[in-house]
This record gives sequence, structure tokens and C-alpha cells, in this order.
Amino acid sequence: MHRVEGVPGEAGPVGLTLALGRLRALGVTGFRVALPAPGHPLGLSGPPEFNARALEAEEAVVCSGAALGLVPEVYEAGPAGDVHVEVVWHCLPVREAPPADVPSLGEAERELAEALRDATAVLSRLDVAGSGPVAEAAIDAVPGAGGGRRR
Repeated sequence: MHRVEGVPGEAGPVGLTLALGRLRALGVTGFRVALPAPGHPLGLSGPPEFNARALEAEEAVVCSGAALGLVPEVYEAGPAGDVHVEVVWHCLPVREAPPADVPSLGEAERELAEALRDATAVLSRLDVAGSGPVAEAAIDAVPGAGGGRRR
């Protein structure tokens, strides 16, 4: 069960469908997921209250088109043997600013290419493919990776 608390114009928690409709009426055109970790506030732009709650939950949703964000709080409810999960999304104000530490597509592609080059260099120095009969047998066991190669 999902409810949203703090939706502008609503006195109390509302269902997810109504909340999404209200957010759309407030100008929300999309959502961006933020998955922050302590020391790495990926996707967060503030203010401190929103960031603190998002860091505690390790996740949040930031609205595009309106300065709002949603942070989930998960509860288990019900008697033993009939426990169910409830999620209360807290709708909070956020800063309309670019998210912290989110690279552009070009930067992400460049970082990935650099990481692949670094990993390849390390594996080449370790000479993993030539590390003996056990490694050769493992490589030969992978279809299309070297089975039937001539030595």
C-alpha cells in the first residue's frame, strides 16, 4: 500500500493515484530517481531536510517541472502471520537546481571507457589468460571463447 503525505493542497495523506494527479496539476512533467549514499549525494540538490531524509532512506524521487521531491518511508504493519508492507511517500520542497554529482552522458561514457581501459591494462599485466592449465580449461569451457583453438 502506497500513500503520499504532504502533497500541496491536500490536508492529509492521499493515495498514490490522486497524488500523481495533483503533482501533474502542479506542473510535474517527469520524475528522476536519486540513489544517494553517505558521502555521495548522487541526484540530490537540497535543501538539507530533503537531502537528510533521502540519505536516510537511500532513495528519493525528484520531480521535474515543480520544486518537489518524494522520499519513501517503509513500514511493516498487521498482526503476526498477516504482516504487509506500507510505504508513505513524504512530499517535500526541493531546490530547482541541477542534481549533485550526476555526470552528463558524455562524461559517463568517457568514465566508462577509462574504467574499461584500466581494467584491461590490469588484466593484461596479470596475464590472466596465460595463467596455466586451469585458466585455459576455464576459457575453453566458455562457448565461443576459445574452445577448439590451436596451440
